[in-house]
Amino acid sequence: MIQHLIESLQPIEYPLDLQYFSSDKKLFDFQQRALRNAFRFLYYYYVEILENKEVLWKVYTESGFRKTWEGKSEILRRHLKDREINYKAFLNRASFWMATGSGKTLVIVKLIELLDYMMMNGIIPKRDILFLTQRDDLIRSFREHVDEYNKGRVRKIIIDELKNLHSRKANPHLYDKENILVFLYRSDLISDKKGYKLLHYENYQNNGKWYLILDEAHKGDNEESKRKQIFILFTRNGFLFNFSATFTDEFDKASTIFRFNLSDFIREGYGKHIAIMETQTAPFKKKETEFTFKEKKEIIIKLLILTGFLRKIRDKRYPSPLAVVLVNTVNTEDADLKLFFKELFHVAQEGISESDFIKLREELFSELKNIQFWNEVDKLDNGEIATLMSFTVEDFYSHFFSAPGPSGIEIIYHPDNKQEIAIQLKNSDRPFALIKIGDVINWLKELYDKVIIRRLLENEDFFMNIDERENISLLSGSRSFYEGWDSPRPSVITYINIGTKDAQKFILQSLGRGVRIKVSEGEGECRKRRNLKKVLETLYVFSTKRKEVLSIINETLKKESVREYKRSWEVRKSPDIHNKPKLDFTIGQDDLKEAKSIVDNAQSDIVLSLLTGKGLETIREFKTALSYSDGLIKVREGRIFKDPISVIQKFADFLSLNIHQGHMLND
Repeated sequence: MIQHLIESLQPIEYPLDLQYFSSDKKLFDFQQRALRNAFRFLYYYYVEILENKEVLWKVYTESGFRKTWEGKSEILRRHLKDREINYKAFLNRASFWMATGSGKTLVIVKLIELLDYMMMNGIIPKRDILFLTQRDDLIRSFREHVDEYNKGRVRKIIIDELKNLHSRKANPHLYDKENILVFLYRSDLISDKKGYKLLHYENYQNNGKWYLILDEAHKGDNEESKRKQIFILFTRNGFLFNFSATFTDEFDKASTIFRFNLSDFIREGYGKHIAIMETQTAPFKKKETEFTFKEKKEIIIKLLILTGFLRKIRDKRYPSPLAVVLVNTVNTEDADLKLFFKELFHVAQEGISESDFIKLREELFSELKNIQFWNEVDKLDNGEIATLMSFTVEDFYSHFFSAPGPSGIEIIYHPDNKQEIAIQLKNSDRPFALIKIGDVINWLKELYDKVIIRRLLENEDFFMNIDERENISLLSGSRSFYEGWDSPRPSVITYINIGTKDAQKFILQSLGRGVRIKVSEGEGECRKRRNLKKVLETLYVFSTKRKEVLSIINETLKKESVREYKRSWEVRKSPDIHNKPKLDFTIGQDDLKEAKSIVDNAQSDIVLSLLTGKGLETIREFKTALSYSDGLIKVREGRIFKDPISVIQKFADFLSLNIHQGHMLND
């Protein structure tokens, strides 16, 4: 990845305030690193190599990227008649590979501030700025972030829709030089066709002079190849910035100047631990029999017990735990969502025997006691989960159903919003669950003829206010709502009949939604794990096939964090370094054992950084190298270093030596 080029360049002081986004919001260290990398790369491209793509292409090829352009090129060939269609022509771009929940929008707004500064000071050419994203809710989020940024600032960001570009151009006085103008539109509404809300790309090329910022702009787009061509065309004389949580295209990965994917996000403590539960929802795939009915009921009760237990032990430092159930099918006769709620209603109305409850509680306790977190040498605190054994049937109904015991089902909805309904028991005054799908009222009538349906007198959007509705302990729906919302509340995610490899992106992104964390401290709040209650700083995942979900996560995320790391240290076969030997870092078996121990027991990377006097990037590189048995670190018998601290310090020296001798980093 080009990120390694940037980190090998001579650092330049960032010219603006990096720490503050607004009067009450600061940027995390990793968000600041993203902006530093953006500034350094723009300075390198425009000032140091003077937009010479031959120089940059050499960096790409020496880093192992030698792909030839295979995309469909009708649009590009039509407009770039004198230019060769290959990746070398499109190097005026930078990708940001940032996990869902890592605050991409904050970085985007601060990037706009940076672009404005660099244009005002003649560092980069003056170009118009365009922000594109794929959905209306993401546009709303961007506008809200801009409003927050603008408060108290003299030079503000002014947003206008792309369709007003020509009127702005025709009336130069509409360009307010005292502020920063940003055009905005939905990426999926820019097309090679004309239609309602569609903008024909030819009318908005702007001579290719855009600083174009894309936020998840390719998601769910069947015309992705065509749209990519349009974005390249828009920036042929400008620059493209691409933000995503799940890059799959090799060029997007190769052009990444900052990577902070889900693996990095969790490892550095910005997301919850992930516990993939042994209990599987596979029985929901089977035809209904007396046996599978019992299995389904037991699975549902386990996830309800776990959610209720988390809600009981929660203190005010943490948001109210929420279970999220994501299903594959909704409207078919044997739809997953129908099967789930059929069993849930049975438990809610008919109750559960004391003996069955104790049996399932003990099974859940045994599972929690032995489960290890994904991608961490760590597990739950036995003392915390031991309190599960005092969780009673009364607690179960009180903390999950907000009711004293089982009762009939009531459905609450507003006639103006039939896409979501709240569910409560007759003996309660508060709903405990929310379903968000299509026409959910008729769906429920078909499912369960014993429910009482009543209308709300006031329009209340439960979903949009999910953080305030602490009594809601279950949120369910199809794949359609896994994006576009931001809440630290999800503590349990259940996938029903979702787990095949075609669902890879969906699983990773919904996990990204689930790992968000918020811990209140005094009058403020922290968006990192604090290890105050590990059991509440964990995301518990129930899946249809545990091995399949683990495989999806491991194949994608471990490849991102480990295998690419190994490739980054392979010697290039280019002539200038062909005869230079590949370097290894050798340590003794005892050194390795002690180093792993100090890394595993350190509270955070920051603690390790303070202990060793080395930077956070070095600490992360060392931890990744430790996790890869046949990589950069070579082990021999005995001891080489005097203590584990000196191991890490010498490793830092080794990294510098490797770069100095020409072993270019490669991702």
